[in-house]
Amino acid sequence: MAEFETEIRQAFERRLAGMPARPDLSRRIGTAVRERNSGPRALQVLAASAAVLLVGLVAFYLLQMRHVQPAPIVGPTPGVPSATPSTASPSPSPSQPAGWKTYTNTQFGFSISYPPSFVVENSLNPGMTLPPGWLLEMRVVDRRFLGKIPPGQVEFGVRANDAGALTAWVQKHTGPCGSPNSSEYYWDKVSNVTPVNAAGRDALTFDWNQQACGTPYTLHLTAFVLQTSHVFLFSWYSQDAAYSETLKRIADQMLASFSG
Repeated sequence: MAEFETEIRQAFERRLAGMPARPDLSRRIGTAVRERNSGPRALQVLAASAAVLLVGLVAFYLLQMRHVQPAPIVGPTPGVPSATPSTASPSPSPSQPAGWKTYTNTQFGFSISYPPSFVVENSLNPGMTLPPGWLLEMRVVDRRFLGKIPPGQVEFGVRANDAGALTAWVQKHTGPCGSPNSSEYYWDKVSNVTPVNAAGRDALTFDWNQQACGTPYTLHLTAFVLQTSHVFLFSWYSQDAAYSETLKRIADQMLASFSG
């Protein structure tokens, strides 16, 4: 292209050399040639500049898109279960320690376990009867102390529920010292009356210090309603401090094994 333009310019110059002097024409021709020379080059420069600008804009747009591109959505990892709130375990059912025996009473519909070295027997001497309101009275004692005064023992029984609530029932049967088989009062005074949960049900625990009634020990009792019309009464005592801890542990295990 440049060689072709040079030839044209030289041909015009040779033709002009043979023509009368026309300065204005010479200037016009020179200007036209320069404009022709500069026109395509300017267009090329303009096109190149536009191309560079376009490339720059495209690159800028891509960079912007890269920065504003939304983060990928991360789903749960396959094979890994999502955490769920833990739930409280249900209350354990009554259990019997290994090797223990079970006393079952079909009349009142309950059972309770006791150690194999202990025996369960009627608290009453032969020929004796329970007073009104006393429906069952049993004792659990280590067979080593049979026929002797034991250092401690466990007792349980069933009484008539003749009050609207356990607290009222305990208060109703609290009164002056009388005979051991008093039909009206079971204890002369009580202390440490505490609502608890025993054998899976609402219960009361309390203590009866029997010194005022002539017996030098404290009975630890637990009472709860049995089949609405009855009260199950569980107790233990020990006159020997060294034996007390052992008997308390046995009594707690027996009470936990209650079913009815």
